[in-house]
Amino acid sequence: MSEAVRRADLAVRAQADERALAELGNALQLDPSHLGALELLARVQWRLNQHQEVIATLRRLLAVNPYEPGYHALMGASLQCLGRYGESARAFERCQELPGSAEALQELESWQSSLVADMMKSDPVFRAHYAQSPEAACLTRGFCPTRHTAQRWMPRDGERATLFSRPS
Repeated sequence: MSEAVRRADLAVRAQADERALAELGNALQLDPSHLGALELLARVQWRLNQHQEVIATLRRLLAVNPYEPGYHALMGASLQCLGRYGESARAFERCQELPGSAEALQELESWQSSLVADMMKSDPVFRAHYAQSPEAACLTRGFCPTRHTAQRWMPRDGERATLFSRPS
């Protein structure tokens, strides 16, 4: 471990996040693909709620080690925090062997289903688009129909969506 990464690790433990970020910046200038520095950077960014930055760091990590399920789990959580549910679901699906990932995916599916149900009630344009193609309507709004949610999102027999109705 480089000296800068060691100092960053000590700063993280002391919750001196700004100092840790500076040290990690120094370490990554010397070695842009240093896994330890990148992992520590992602942890600090997560703690600071810098989800866009976490995603950028995770993309660098995944370029070096695409089979690490922990990177996909953190990616899923960061994407979910940003409201990018479809991408989040795909990330969680890539790491289902990790403890808690299956539950996180189920929670995300449930959340998506409730949002779709709310949109069906309150958004006539979405309702009309959904009547034509539930999957396309959901995808264009950033949802990701999984094999579990797709059945729940389908209109029930007799349900019809209308964009406009005459008051007569």
